[in-house]
Amino acid sequence: RACRQMGEQFPHMWLEALRYLGSEAAQGSEETHEAIAEVIRAIDREQLLPPLALMQLLGQESNLPFSIVRDYLVQHLQDDEEAIRENHKEAARYEEDTARMRGEIKALTSEPKVFQQSKCSACHNPLELPTVNFFCGHVFHQGCLGDNDQECSLCAPQRRRVREHMQQQQQLAAAHDDFFKQLERSPDGFGTVAEFLGRGMLCNISRPPR
Repeated sequence: RACRQMGEQFPHMWLEALRYLGSEAAQGSEETHEAIAEVIRAIDREQLLPPLALMQLLGQESNLPFSIVRDYLVQHLQDDEEAIRENHKEAARYEEDTARMRGEIKALTSEPKVFQQSKCSACHNPLELPTVNFFCGHVFHQGCLGDNDQECSLCAPQRRRVREHMQQQQQLAAAHDDFFKQLERSPDGFGTVAEFLGRGMLCNISRPPR
């Protein structure tokens, strides 16, 4: 009852409930098993832990019957299959983009680049010298760019988002590896998870960007 009332504000309460109920599973009644299943559903619903971390914690409790986690596992296996299909589609798109960019790079290094724009890409007025041309195809009055004439102002935001996304992915991968290494070495898996939750480090691990 306390977890239902305060679990959203204090997510570690669900982990403590799982620790306690798991230790009682061998002698537990059907009611205890249903309570454990409810805790697992809450942890999954609130995305407090990645599935692998939750299964590692549950694996420490040899008294837990498999029936408690069966539905949870089936659902996540289905989700994983869907994620794999989406990843294959995304990988195919990346391959197409890579092939296209390689073609563009080859053309830029072996063929003259012809700029046919007659209007500034910023103010849309007719071009007048001096102008600044970028390989992306955008052309600007030098005055429209100001001091920032080393990078196309129209393409810069997208490139910045790509750089930030790559940096975020690298940080997420490092946090992911650190978490699972500590979880594997720790004699108290619940304590390790609670520590990471308290430091606010499991939110991104549990919710990878799509």
